[in-house]
Amino acid sequence: EIRKYFTLVLKSMFNLSETKFIIQANNKNIVYAIIPSVIMRRRTRNTIKIGVFLDIPGLARSRAISGLYRFARQKPNWRIFQFPLQRNCPELQGIATMFKPDAIFSGHADVVRAYGKRIPYVLLENVEPTLPRGIGAMLNADNVQLGFAAAEKLHSLGYRNFGYLGIVFNPSASDKQMPARYSHIRCAAFERKASEFGCTTSILAPERDNHSYDEAAIAAWLKSLKKPCGILTFSDEDAQYALSICRENRISVPRQIGVIGIDNEAYICDNVVPPLTSIEPNYEGAGFRAGELLDEFLSG
Repeated sequence: EIRKYFTLVLKSMFNLSETKFIIQANNKNIVYAIIPSVIMRRRTRNTIKIGVFLDIPGLARSRAISGLYRFARQKPNWRIFQFPLQRNCPELQGIATMFKPDAIFSGHADVVRAYGKRIPYVLLENVEPTLPRGIGAMLNADNVQLGFAAAEKLHSLGYRNFGYLGIVFNPSASDKQMPARYSHIRCAAFERKASEFGCTTSILAPERDNHSYDEAAIAAWLKSLKKPCGILTFSDEDAQYALSICRENRISVPRQIGVIGIDNEAYICDNVVPPLTSIEPNYEGAGFRAGELLDEFLSG
């Protein structure tokens, strides 16, 4: 079963169908992302260049870009240019010198700062507490709702003991701060919802110690859990690792341990034994919403 959660963060909060969006902008006069026309001149050129700078793990990047392209089908004058980086580095500085976009969709504020001028932007999964100067918005995964959804699902399946397994493998993306922060929020929300059900949560969060736990440590933790136990893992990769350890240690899944991952990576969920239940943040929807916001910003 898959439920989709994503948050768009600008200054006010509202609901769109099943997805909650929170919107935050750095201009205090902006309400619901309506940009005063005096801030930017209306574009008169036919071709609009959109620079996409994303280096985020798993299928999140391709899903977000897919959503942006889906929106761009309505904009025949848009041209999208992709770059698989988002942190400050010599390559980014070189691109900023040669490539001049009309708008930016990025996973980090470093890209906005690299251009040093007010190009409209949307940031995806930005870890910084404030937005750069200029016209922009930020979209972040609703990690609280992810934690709540996992606890609710496990509780509905009859589990009354809960566990949370954090980041086992360091993510391949260049920014390690964001996953650790997200893991902390997901864990706290999961534990809170479990507490509301009158249940306790056992936590193993390797990222808190800034290193990866070995198989023996995770096996010992899984064996120590009061059974039957439902656990949430930070990602599908961590879930498949937990499942493999359960299998090697003859821990029955789902009779003794039930596992829920996050991201809905099909190549993992469909091929592990037993198949993995996962929660998918709506990255494609976030990409589409990014397109809507950029179009609004560009229209002035």
